[in-house]
Amino acid sequence: MSRTAERLTDVAAVLDVVTLLDRELRTLGRAPFDTRRLNRSQLAVLFLLARAPGPVPVNGLASGVGLTAGAVTQTVDVLRAEGLVASTVNPADARSRLVSLTPMAEREVAVFEHELAERLLPRFEPLDDRELATLAGLLARLRG
Repeated sequence: MSRTAERLTDVAAVLDVVTLLDRELRTLGRAPFDTRRLNRSQLAVLFLLARAPGPVPVNGLASGVGLTAGAVTQTVDVLRAEGLVASTVNPADARSRLVSLTPMAEREVAVFEHELAERLLPRFEPLDDRELATLAGLLARLRG
C-alpha cells in the first residue's frame, strides 16, 4: 500500500470517530443558548470567540468559520441584537470592528462546554491521561 493510500485510510478512520462523536453531541439534548434559535454559523462564531484570547476582527472570524466577511457581519449583527456579542471599532483599523462575547455569553459557553465534556468523558475512558493529552494536542494542530 502506498504512503498516500495509508494516509487516506488513516484520515477515513479519524473521520469515522469524529462523525460518531458528532452524532453523540447532537443527541445529548441540550444546546447552548437553548432559549434562542441559533444556526450553525452563529454557534460557530460564538465558539470561535470563546476560544480567542481577545476580541477578533470580523475578517478573522470569517476565515475562522469559513464564511465571507459580509456573512459574518450579518451574523454578528444578529448575535449583537441577542446580547451575545459586543463589537467595537478596531483601534488598528477604524474601518473594521473587533468582536467579543458578552459576559453572559461567556458564562453560557463555559457551562455548556463543561457539561458536554462531563457527559462525553466515558467515551475517552480507553485513553490514559497521556494519550488523551496527546490526542488533544494533535487535534489542536488540525485547527490551524
